[in-house]
Amino acid sequence: MVPPYKVTLEDWDLNLVLGVLQESPFEPLQDISLPLLSWKVALFVAITSIRRVSELAALSCQTLFLTFHRDKVVLRPSPTFLPKVVSSFHLNEDIVLPLFCPAPMHHMEMALHSLDLVRALRKTNKDSNYTTPSSLKKTKFKKVWTKQSKSSINYVNGRIYFDNFLCCYSSFSCVPQKLYEMPKCLKSEKIEDAILCECALGEPLARASDYTPSIIAVTGHDWLLRIAADTGEVLQKVYLGLHRKFRYVSWDEIQETLVVRSIQKTCVYPSQQSNVVCHMAVFNVFPLSLVGVLEISKNFLKNNMRNGIADHCVC
Repeated sequence: MVPPYKVTLEDWDLNLVLGVLQESPFEPLQDISLPLLSWKVALFVAITSIRRVSELAALSCQTLFLTFHRDKVVLRPSPTFLPKVVSSFHLNEDIVLPLFCPAPMHHMEMALHSLDLVRALRKTNKDSNYTTPSSLKKTKFKKVWTKQSKSSINYVNGRIYFDNFLCCYSSFSCVPQKLYEMPKCLKSEKIEDAILCECALGEPLARASDYTPSIIAVTGHDWLLRIAADTGEVLQKVYLGLHRKFRYVSWDEIQETLVVRSIQKTCVYPSQQSNVVCHMAVFNVFPLSLVGVLEISKNFLKNNMRNGIADHCVC
């Protein structure tokens, strides 16, 4: 047997790279060119935020998406950007990065301060000289549509969801058009979390309804629903069982396997103490079917936190 050979990137030394960024031509900042400054900022953002390339590409130096504070900087992705995990938690998630060695007192601290991302970003923002085009300054905007919601508003792939996903509008036209509005439900039955589900083109599926774009939602009374994204029709429903309080849904493998997680258990009385922290239900998507239910115990978290692998299970 001859296994395939995978070409890997060459090893590189982060300490060596950071050392180069502390010297000419990357310092001092007042003498650096904009291209070199952009490279320096791009590396700093990548290694301090630990985000995917697609998330970094969605950032902008415009004032609307870049906010400086006394001790940090807040970066926001473009509103049109869809992250790998499309959920209410991950959509438009801020990237907050603190100052690094903000008040240097001697030469070693001065050298560390040259690696401060906020300092470099301020210089980038100043040198880029982003200004609103004169044609845009003369433009008068007219409000053509408005809608209020007491609950959070979610945007997924051209669709705007109101009232905990019960009402949906399409945003592809100049004025959003209502796609559907599901019947009102009790507060205990509302949708707690949802993700977008779309099958890959050309993939053979068992049922015709599996080709329909849908949202997979978990409700407050422990039902997992697959709802047609354009009509609101409930295509499938699975009962998750009593007493576990499943509230969160996310992808394990995009468009293949999803995980529904319960809230973390709390014990009111010492006699009620349990080793189980939460439950996780794993589902295949096409067709929507249960793989199994896992109990996440305190011992599992204790043993695996040291290895850094438990975060994926409980987040």
